[in-house]
Amino acid sequence: GSSSLGVLHRFILLYVLMYAAFGAASPFWPLFFESRGLTPEQLGFLLALGQLARLIAGPLAGRVADILGALRASLATCASFAALLTVGLLTVKGFWPLAVIHMAHAAMLAPITALADAIAVNAARAPQKGFEYGWVRGSASAAFIAGTLAAGQIVGANDLSAIAWMQAALLAGVVLSAPL
Repeated sequence: GSSSLGVLHRFILLYVLMYAAFGAASPFWPLFFESRGLTPEQLGFLLALGQLARLIAGPLAGRVADILGALRASLATCASFAALLTVGLLTVKGFWPLAVIHMAHAAMLAPITALADAIAVNAARAPQKGFEYGWVRGSASAAFIAGTLAAGQIVGANDLSAIAWMQAALLAGVVLSAPL
């Protein structure tokens, strides 16, 4: 019915904002960190530290959200901190300051897709308002590509700090749409 269409549209909005945020920045982070003075060796180590933070934070945050029964609040909280930390990356230079903020940023980004998926799959299965989850994930893939293409154009006309601002703005949209 029309109510299931409204629910579907709200989830598409959430996923478009979330995956556009990933697409806007993730392909450009290595260049961004190089522009902040990191050597190739430091860059490799920094990216590895981010992966380590994701591996720990993703499952841990999901477990905490399950225990608290607060998937939407956890999603909004993680996206809020990720947006702030994205801007924080603009304020520092040097390996250790960038590494600390990057690890915290990666830790906050890690759980948001799993949290959103848990919320969306539960909503898709709802007897009255269910929808086809594939449309949500398909919109996410398209949004990642669109975010990457848009960021490439913006970076071409500006500097690499534009990707951080773009990701932060899109993550703020995630925060605002998470309670929907």
